[in-house]
Parts: sequence; structure tokens; C-alpha cells
Amino acid sequence: MGAEAVETLPSPSGAPTPLYYRLREALRARIASGELPVGQLFPTEQELSERYAVSRTTVREAILGLVHEGLLVRKQGKGTFVAAQKVERDLAALTGFAEEMEARGLRPGARTLATEVVTLEGREAELLGLTDGTRAYRIVRLRLGDDEPCSLETNVFTYDLGLRLAQEHLDELGYYPLLEERYGIQLAGAEQVIEVRSATPEEAELLQVRRRATVVVLERVTTDSAGRKIELLRGVYRADRFRYRVHLTRQPRGHVGAESDRGAKS
Repeated sequence: MGAEAVETLPSPSGAPTPLYYRLREALRARIASGELPVGQLFPTEQELSERYAVSRTTVREAILGLVHEGLLVRKQGKGTFVAAQKVERDLAALTGFAEEMEARGLRPGARTLATEVVTLEGREAELLGLTDGTRAYRIVRLRLGDDEPCSLETNVFTYDLGLRLAQEHLDELGYYPLLEERYGIQLAGAEQVIEVRSATPEEAELLQVRRRATVVVLERVTTDSAGRKIELLRGVYRADRFRYRVHLTRQPRGHVGAESDRGAKS
């Protein structure tokens, strides 16, 4: 049996291009086409070196670029695998987790971890515009995309609303469609803050990531069309499954910070 034919790497526009870049683009195309599906063990450096007639150093550099982009993931002791698609979230749109999953062709799911009545104190009460000692409902869910853990979400609702939600099949339903379509609550907007930190041991275990892996933390207060604050969301999201998009508008010089300054004085 003869040796396999060497695959030629295309050069974009025929212009001279570094070999590692050309290899990276060829591998990217194979991932995008589904030839190398999500979860599959990626070919070894030796296999790729022989297939494309390039050095293992070139292969290593191409693979490293795909790992940094999130297209590949390395698992210690197991090898390199094709990573799951990142979910892109538009920071200018108020959408729920289930809506975002469905919009990208993924199957949303959830596992309810806790549903409890709590007494709000301090910052939680302040964020929802309530007084200390007010009762509310706290619901904790592990959110899934195609059965894979993606985020850990803690929602705090006013007591009456939380009491109704606690009776629902929350493992199957998204909050926002439920609030609008079944309860007749028109959501208007939200204020949210996003930061990055390391996962706690409990978060890492639930999200199935390594200990102290990077996670994206989102805190959101949602209001309805009457201006009432109805939800406080704290979400912990796997950084390897999400990326964020926002449209920015250039402000006149001297304007930066003016809006926040006015808000601080109001």
C-alpha cells in the first residue's frame, strides 16, 4: 500500500503567507465544515505534519492559535479536542439564556438546584428597590446548552412573582418568555455589570471546568414597562463558551464620564 498523498496548503490570494497561518486556516475550515466535529479528538502533531508536509513546530504553532481562539481545547492527559461553539451575546439586547441558545441552534436546558424564600438585606434589597427585611424568592439553576453546563444563574424575584415561578417546570422554561407570554409582564430594560474572575471550587465542579478557571460574572437588574424592578440576576458563565458583542459610538471629547457623573449626583 502506497503512502497517502500530501495535502497542499492553499495560499490566500496567491500571496506568500507563513506556513503556520495557512495550516491554521486549513484546519479552521475542516472544523467549520464539520469534518472535525465538536468533541472529537484532534489529529496529533505527527499526523498533521505528515498530512501537510510541514514541521511539527509549524503544526504546534497553528494548533496553539486555534486553542487561543477557543476552537480547540486541551484536556490534560487526554489530548486536544474540537471545542463546542461559543455563544455570542449581544450586550445591547435584553435576552434570556434560553432565547440566546435557541437563536444559535442549541438546545437550552436547566437543572434547578435551589428554590427558597429569603429575607433581603443590604445590597440585594437596595438593588431591587426594597427595604431590608423584605421577603423574596431566590432560585438557583444550572443552565445547559445541548446538555453541557454553560452557566450558573441565581435569580432573586419579588415574593409574589417568585411564588408563581416556583410552581413552574423551571428545568424546561426560560424566565423571559414565561414572564411576558404567560404572566403579561412587559420587560423594558436592565442595568448590568460584567466582570471576570476565577471560579470557586463549587462553581468549577458544577460547570465542569478546571479549578480556578476563568469565568464571566454578570449582575443584572431587570425592570418592566412600569419601571418596577422585578429581577436580580447573578450569572456565572464559562469563559470558553461565551463571547460578547457590543456596538460602541464615539462620544465628543470631554463627554466621556459625564453620564456616570450625572448618575452619581442624582
